[in-house]
Amino acid sequence: MPEYFQKVGFKSPNSQHDNPYTYAHQTGGKEFWEHIAQFPARDKAMSETNRNNSEHQAWTIGLFPFHSELRKFETTEDTVLLVDIGGGSGSVSKRLKELIAGIEGKIVLQDRAVVLEGIEELPGRELMAYDFFTPQPLQGELPLMDTFSPLICIGALIYYIRHVLHDWSHDDCVLILKQVALAMKPGASRLVISDSILPETNVDIESTWMDIIMMAVGGSERTQTQWEKMLDEAGFKLHQTYQAPGTHYAAIEAYLK
Repeated sequence: MPEYFQKVGFKSPNSQHDNPYTYAHQTGGKEFWEHIAQFPARDKAMSETNRNNSEHQAWTIGLFPFHSELRKFETTEDTVLLVDIGGGSGSVSKRLKELIAGIEGKIVLQDRAVVLEGIEELPGRELMAYDFFTPQPLQGELPLMDTFSPLICIGALIYYIRHVLHDWSHDDCVLILKQVALAMKPGASRLVISDSILPETNVDIESTWMDIIMMAVGGSERTQTQWEKMLDEAGFKLHQTYQAPGTHYAAIEAYLK
């Protein structure tokens, strides 16, 4: 890190292709995920670690009131209640299914094809291969929110992104979120981001450690000011945050501007 930051003038990396990791490993233009995929043992260890982290922190998924919010709609079995973007192994969507039990509709898990290949069938959930830098396939006209209106949904009511954006630079996150924004309609579906919200000062050691790790691959932990800036540039307005007392775990709810 000292050598890299001296080379770039001590500026925080804002690229998945130019950061301490790519510099140290001389990846030849490959970003972290592309590079680690070349080493099956490392790639497997990373996947297992991510899955274990998701299961260990499953309680944080419930910070957002999914059940009460989705009950505001009249839905059918064809309604896409929620799309889990970059949902990995499926442990997150499993917990989401538990949280919205009793509401008619379906959950869609989206991730890269190579990730989905190793997943067995998930009861009550659909798998969809998707690269989140490309146009979001789940999109369509949705009516304005009205508890008493019937709902025929082509798109999703909630676009959910959990512990994904901290892997990516600010500019890349804006590109990812713009794809979500293009799939949504004002006043209808919403975006929910599950990630950390750091204080502006006096950050604890765990969050500091995680921020340094993310910085090594071009990502970042973020304050609310940084989240608001990112959302604004992608076409969203932060509506509300739900944060667990005594922690930085949070759910960020946003609508189109």
